[in-house]
Amino acid sequence: MAKMCVAIAAVLAVAALLQTSATGTEYIVGGEQGWKVPPEDGTPYKTWAEDKSFKVGDVLVFDFSKEEQDVTRVRDEAAFESCDSTDHIFQKTTGPVRWELKGAGEYYFIGTVGKRCLRGQKLAINVADAPGGPSPSVEDLIEKPKQGTPIHSWRKTPKETTSQTKRCGPRLRGIKLCP
Repeated sequence: MAKMCVAIAAVLAVAALLQTSATGTEYIVGGEQGWKVPPEDGTPYKTWAEDKSFKVGDVLVFDFSKEEQDVTRVRDEAAFESCDSTDHIFQKTTGPVRWELKGAGEYYFIGTVGKRCLRGQKLAINVADAPGGPSPSVEDLIEKPKQGTPIHSWRKTPKETTSQTKRCGPRLRGIKLCP
């Protein structure tokens, strides 16, 4: 019984870890200004992003009205600097747009309506891994048979009975679920 409680606690801990890592901070790009061409006396998006620490799981919200703006994710710094959206990754013309940062690395976004990008409607950010590094998936925690191991020897050892196998189910790495 005590072993079963330990197993349940471990599964709940893993679930809590996965839930925590999936919840990120939501950022309204540009703050109160939103996603539009910055005024000449306004703060460009580079300055807005400087004091932020973007992590995997965070969400960028590009707040704009339909047909006034767009947001386009471009592939690299060269396309970002030259405002070239020819080979873009993503483009959305109806706002607001929510973009989840799903991986670490550089992200480049530009506005392509008229000459808005050339006038400063662009954002480049660096995204870090979530705290504690990449989170394991539940599948990573379930023990799987090693290559070349016959299925029957993985599922049931000679000491286990059929009723133990049905009651215990799969084993988690490092945690013995069955006696």
